[in-house]
Amino acid sequence: MIFRILIVIISVNLTLSAQSDVAAVNDSILKYIIINPPAALNFGLNYLKSHPELSPSKEVVNLNYNLGEVLLKQGNYPESLRYLARSLTAYEQLEISERSHKAVNKPPWLLVAMGNVYFHNNFLDRAQDYYEEARQNFELYSEEYETERIFGINAVD
Repeated sequence: MIFRILIVIISVNLTLSAQSDVAAVNDSILKYIIINPPAALNFGLNYLKSHPELSPSKEVVNLNYNLGEVLLKQGNYPESLRYLARSLTAYEQLEISERSHKAVNKPPWLLVAMGNVYFHNNFLDRAQDYYEEARQNFELYSEEYETERIFGINAVD
């Protein structure tokens, strides 16, 4: 019995530690995304390489999204799309209670980024589909996020 309790305590501590580690990596990526994009990319890629079995969480969604954004800004569209898709997959695996915006089906800024990848590759119909889906999800934001909702809708119209 004591052994089982100890195992549960250790696994909870490891999970919480991994989540705070991912949050720290996200902070580093955001810090360096403009001033040193290769460093931002290295922070995230090295973390993912050393932690291949991360459970879906908001932090993992953000990590993959941030990597996708860095790669998009560098013009590496195939890799950008790969990480953006990983972010979307992690988001879809989250419980609704774990999401920041409970009514949103898919994160609209992520959909905008995916649309941008297709736009840069001249797949305009596909890009428009993502922008339209993003607009629909921006409209699902609660009143608390009215400003972000308006900025988002303006970005895709």
